[in-house]
Amino acid sequence: LLALALCAQATSYGTPRHCLKPPPTGFCGAWFPQWYYDPSSHQCKAFIYGGCGGNSNMFASEWKCQQSCLPGVPLGPVCSLPPVTGPCRAHFLSWAYDPAAGHCRFFIFGGCYGNANNFKTCVECMKRCTGRKFSQISPVCRALHVDLKIYRLHHDPNAWEYD
Repeated sequence: LLALALCAQATSYGTPRHCLKPPPTGFCGAWFPQWYYDPSSHQCKAFIYGGCGGNSNMFASEWKCQQSCLPGVPLGPVCSLPPVTGPCRAHFLSWAYDPAAGHCRFFIFGGCYGNANNFKTCVECMKRCTGRKFSQISPVCRALHVDLKIYRLHHDPNAWEYD
């Protein structure tokens, strides 16, 4: 019974079954950058998800794909990569680790051709790149959000509030 349970979770090569599914491009016209595991190259790769449909071989970041489909494999120097905006013109608020500063900084991601030093939240970025506990990260991220508010005030006229 135990062998049957293990077989349902992973292939004979140790790759979880959900990671063997084809990338779910989706059938709607949205443009969401996502990641999937490619079993032929044994790597996580970027693709554009259309927003409808999908399967369990779809991840919000390369790191999450690697965590799920390559457990125990060292992830490399992700946090030393420079933030890459990319050539696309979307306006996604992202976070990248800045080794010189010792913390994460926000940047605007265009939606395609970035790299793995690209996180949706400050907390996710700090956890991955510093290894600190949430209680140590939370005050740092709160302080960094002040910079983010200042950025929004300069770039988004709707961010101003009037009394």
